[in-house]
This record gives sequence, structure tokens and C-alpha cells, in this order.
Amino acid sequence: MPPLGMFDPVGGFSPDLPVLLMFDEFIIDAQAVTAMESCRDKPWLGQWPEVIAYLKAEGCLHVVDIAAVVRGAGHLRSTLTQRDMRDPARWAAAMDFHDSLLNAAEAAFADSPETSQPLNWAFDPKKVSSVAGRDKHTHSLRVLLTSEPFDEIHAELVPEALQHLKMQLAEVNAGVAASMQLGAAPMFWAPYGGYLRQKSSISPAIREGVEQSSAARVFFEVAFRRFRPETVADLSRLRKDQRLSSLRAEIERAYRSGDLLEKGYPQAILQEVLRTERIVGRIRRITSWLSAPVGLIPGAGLLATAGGELAASIAESKIRGRLDWLYMISDGVGNS
Repeated sequence: MPPLGMFDPVGGFSPDLPVLLMFDEFIIDAQAVTAMESCRDKPWLGQWPEVIAYLKAEGCLHVVDIAAVVRGAGHLRSTLTQRDMRDPARWAAAMDFHDSLLNAAEAAFADSPETSQPLNWAFDPKKVSSVAGRDKHTHSLRVLLTSEPFDEIHAELVPEALQHLKMQLAEVNAGVAASMQLGAAPMFWAPYGGYLRQKSSISPAIREGVEQSSAARVFFEVAFRRFRPETVADLSRLRKDQRLSSLRAEIERAYRSGDLLEKGYPQAILQEVLRTERIVGRIRRITSWLSAPVGLIPGAGLLATAGGELAASIAESKIRGRLDWLYMISDGVGNS
């Protein structure tokens, strides 16, 4: 980390707070911390200085010299890159994704943050890279990597496309090798997302990181956008809640089962909440009705009320247990 997040000239970069809910501890490059702390008063950094300060205070942020780790993992990095280059076509889509996002960033970011344009790191097929040939036409790098040379100019441009890909793979594998050395899930800058998804089979840590990050984004951006953590205070409240493990389990379950991508998923959950609340309401009414006559007996009213409340609370807790994660993210009001 940090994976920067979306950019707006007014609010700066928006940290991907949902992803920060999915992991207990984080590793950050020492150079990144120094850069952020030296620019803490710059509005274009958004909430990042506050996020870093919070994670440090919580004791879950470890500052590491990533450059040194990458140097120590040089052989692994080189091995990974050589292996990847045996099948260049496999990486063509990831390369397009990288180039599209990077070209969009180059177009959005001006000489100053104030004059820059908003950026949401969305893939745009019109912004993929190409190279000019001596025929004065542009040629798609993806086509150069995925098709057999069909003329002399095409053959001349293939080495340039391969070099372009190799540079990106070397960058990706530097981070992957460092993550493997540190035993951590990689949390990369958005343009490298396509490569990471392709590489998720390399190690359990990479696969877990990709899946958990993707699941959290879909959960809070698509299914339950209303409950998305927006501030460091929201992040702190959720990370300190004992029900966080239930939230993580539901996010992972819904993502792996495909429920998150179903339009009816949030509606089904909210309908379940309504049914649960109706049951809880009936229990409260019955408990109150049963304890009322006992309350007429001198000296027994307080005990009856306390006993009724305890019984109702135990029943409510058991019934709501399946949905405790929703009550958590909605700040206690599951059907709000």
C-alpha cells in the first residue's frame, strides 16, 4: 500500500477504505510514508495522512524499506519475468488495462492538482496503447502480441511491443516478489490490477489479496453502497467492532458464491432483516405480556421486568446473529 484511490481536484485522493477492513495488518514503504508526511498539509492527498496516522496508532502498520526487499528478491523477480515472457499473449489484456488507466491518468493530471480532472481508474478501451510504424499508421500493441506477423511492418514492431510488456512485467514482479518475501498480500496501484488477477495462482497470499480486495469493493460499491465507510472515523468504528469477522466472512461468502453480482442480493438480505425484526418484535410483545401479570404481585415487578428483558435480549441476539454484520455496517439499524 497505499493504492491511492479515486481522485477529485476538490477532495484529493480517496483511500479505498473498504479494502482496509479486510486485513488485520499492513505494510507500507518507508519512502511512501516520508512523502505523505512531508505533504500532509496538501489537500490533494485527501484522507491519506489521516489513514496512515490511524493505522500507526492502532499498531497495525509496519514501515518497510521495500526497495531493499526488492533487491533481496532480485533472483525471484527475474525468474518470474522470464517465465511470464514465454507467453506474451497471455498478458495482452492486462497490458491493455494498465495502459488504459495510465493514459487516462496522464490526461487527467495537469501541472497542479487544482487544475487536474477527476479520475476514477476505469478501463477505457479507447485509451489503450499503440505504436507508430514507418507506414505512418498506429498499430495496436495487443494485436502485435497476439497475432502472427502478417506483413514486414508488423514484424518490425513486435520487438517494441515485447519490450513494452517486459518493462511492465518487471515492475509487477518486483512487487510480487517483495510480497512473497514478506508473506503479505499485494496491494498495488490500480493500473496493475489486471496483472495481479492473472497472477493470483502464483501464491495463496496473492490469490487471497486479490479476492478479498475485489470482494470488499464489490460489496460496498455495488451491493451496499449506502453503508460504505467514507471517513477514517467510519473505518475505526468498523475495525474495532467484534462483529468484523462476521462481515469479512459474509463478504467472502457472497463473493465466492456469486451472490454479490446478483441484483437481488441486497434486497434479499434486507427482506431477511425485516422478517427478523418482525420476529424480534413478536418476542418483545409476548415477553412484555407474560411479565405484566407477575408485575402485579408486590415486590415481584422489578424481577419480572429484569427477567423478561434478559430473556428477550438473549432471544434477539440469537435471531439476529446471522445478520450481525449488517447491523454493524448500518450502525445498529439493519433496515435503515
